[in-house]
Amino acid sequence: MTAKEELRQIREIDIEVSALEESLLEVDTKLTHITPILSDMPAYHGDKDKMTSGICKLIELKKDYNAKINELLDYRKQCEKIIDQIPDSVYRTILKERYFKYKNFENVAVTICYSYHHTVRKHGHALQAYELVKSGQDRATITVVR
Repeated sequence: MTAKEELRQIREIDIEVSALEESLLEVDTKLTHITPILSDMPAYHGDKDKMTSGICKLIELKKDYNAKINELLDYRKQCEKIIDQIPDSVYRTILKERYFKYKNFENVAVTICYSYHHTVRKHGHALQAYELVKSGQDRATITVVR
């Protein structure tokens, strides 16, 4: 897997976490939403076990959500350790802004005060430096990647 694909997984996991969060909210809302029925006529209320099954689903979703959150945090931490070992601070900033804060290249360029094209070029070098750090190259070799 390339450095770019590896770093893009952060966003994909984050999207999965957001989807699980929406599911949690939806189930929670359905469980806690109460509609009063004002009638003096006897009525059949259907499945009395509806609340129990809903709570079981909610607990299951919370477990999935917590597992995905932990996966995201562990993966981010692992990638951040690699990025922090890159000697060039501009490379580190580009990678963190792009893959952790999900900024586009125009906004990254503004952050580092470089032109758009120079930022895109530096991004390529930063990905190469990421690969070198990940493969265990020494710091002198990594600074030559320009």
